[in-house]
Amino acid sequence: MKMSEMAKQGDYAFGLMYSYAHRFWNINGDSVSLTEITDEDDVHLMASVWDPETMTVLPDTGLSAEIYQGDSLVTQEGCVESP
Repeated sequence: MKMSEMAKQGDYAFGLMYSYAHRFWNINGDSVSLTEITDEDDVHLMASVWDPETMTVLPDTGLSAEIYQGDSLVTQEGCVESP
C-alpha cells in the first residue's frame, strides 16, 4: 500500500492510499465481511480520516469519493453519514 496524498480540511485530516486489487476484511463494530476480488477490480483505493490534534482515526465521517478519467465519471463510493 502506498500513500498518494494527505490533506487537512477544517477539523479533519485525511490520507488517500492505493494498492493492487486484493481481498480484504471489513470490520465495523460487530460486523465482519470479506470483500473478494472481481474481474473488474484493478486497484484497492482506501481513505483514512483522522483528528490531526489527537491523531485518532475517525471511522464514520461521511466521506465519499468520485473517480474521473478525463471528464467521465468512472466510479463513486459513499460512506456512512457523519456522527
